[in-house]
Amino acid sequence: MLKNKRILALFFVLLLVITITFTACSGQPASNDGKEVEQGEQNGDKDQVEENVLETAAMNYFANMTSSNMLGAEDFINMVLEDKVDGYILDIRTAEDYAKEHIKGAVNLPYGTAISDNLSKIPTDKPVYVYCYSGQTASQTIALLRVAGIDAINITSGFNGGISQVEGFEDALETEANEFPEVNNQIADEIVEGITKFYAAEGNHKIKPADVKEFVDAKDESVVLLDIRQEKDYKEGHIEGAINLPFGQGMEKGFADLPKDKKIIVICYSGQTADQTNAILHLLGFDALGMSGGMNGGWLKEGFPVVTE
Repeated sequence: MLKNKRILALFFVLLLVITITFTACSGQPASNDGKEVEQGEQNGDKDQVEENVLETAAMNYFANMTSSNMLGAEDFINMVLEDKVDGYILDIRTAEDYAKEHIKGAVNLPYGTAISDNLSKIPTDKPVYVYCYSGQTASQTIALLRVAGIDAINITSGFNGGISQVEGFEDALETEANEFPEVNNQIADEIVEGITKFYAAEGNHKIKPADVKEFVDAKDESVVLLDIRQEKDYKEGHIEGAINLPFGQGMEKGFADLPKDKKIIVICYSGQTADQTNAILHLLGFDALGMSGGMNGGWLKEGFPVVTE
């Protein structure tokens, strides 16, 4: 009898162990108010966040904007001459022009995929001062770099229109090549892909004022002229048919009103803030171009007409 009781007790213990083990290993998701939660539902929010990484970063460029992200050439040269550049310098001109002369300490990544291919190698611990020829492709570049988490600043009017016009700039030049310190930044794949797509496209995302005028004269409805100057200046004279969305913090709220099935030509004063906007619009899926020289250095310089209504 005692032996039978021991066998029965052992049986119940064994049954309990098997039950606990089966429950723990069954992989059954935890319940939510008595309902099973599917794996897809658990990952849904995460997937949605990953899909919107690029869009969120691009929209935040303007949502979090506190300045135009530009530095005057004279101030920049003075910083270089006084050895007060607490950051890095990026020259995005051609390798040939960089080799001839460049700002002391500048690293060369020519405009194009050389930049997107090396995003992870550009430091993020200090500002990166970027210059090109006119300040326009550098404006595109600083916008894209900032989306990637790099504190980039455009040198106004670039090497030709800004730096070389500063008295004594020659003392800030050298021919020795430089490299960034070794880093390996972690940048979201979606952001890298978006920036790579921008640089891999043919051309530099610019359009000449004369070509814009042809669209205007033809009253081409496949094109939208986006004037991002301040409202006061827009009212004093703008290109016929242009709509106004002033550059600066909060302007991203107006992007929802822009069509993605038309070409967006962005117009500012000199072409520089237009190219920041142009680059961000590309990341958001728009077909955008910046008008070279803007209103002051392009359209008005050509003597083309404006309207006030």
